Amino acid sequence: MEKVRWIVQSNLGSRRDIEAIADACQKLGLECLQVAVIPFSDALPEAPTDAPAVFYGSANFATNVHRSGRWVPGSSSTSRRSSSLTPFSSTETSASTPTPGVTTMAELAALDLADDVRLFVRPVADLKEFAGTEFTLGDYRSWYARLAGGDFDLCPDTPIIAASIKPIEHE
Repeated sequence: MEKVRWIVQSNLGSRRDIEAIADACQKLGLECLQVAVIPFSDALPEAPTDAPAVFYGSANFATNVHRSGRWVPGSSSTSRRSSSLTPFSSTETSASTPTPGVTTMAELAALDLADDVRLFVRPVADLKEFAGTEFTLGDYRSWYARLAGGDFDLCPDTPIIAASIKPIEHE
């Protein structure tokens, strides 16, 4: 399974927050790279581009990541290219705590998990119809079924990122 990599700006905000993100990633079995970003510069730090990534840092950093096109899919506002995406699954942990990853809307709806499993789901691309939210899998399946036949940019093969819910102390 292709996991989502976190790339965190290490020279912005408190060190405690950055360490909390790194610790959470480690507990989930996700890679977390800490990178120094030059403030107000267009230069991006070196980081692997072989997997979807979540970027945490300044707005300028996120804008430059998107403009570079180096992390497609993976950065907000990217296209829906999905040929290399691997399904999200529950096989690496347990049926009640799925492993975070990339899948499609249809694959998530068909996943063999209980309806009461709580997930955060967001599209890989930046879509107006769906910015990302918390669902039980049963609620997601109902919502997904209502989309059928609608005039939306969302479709069964729309790439999404799904993860089990983890408490966040501060945002």
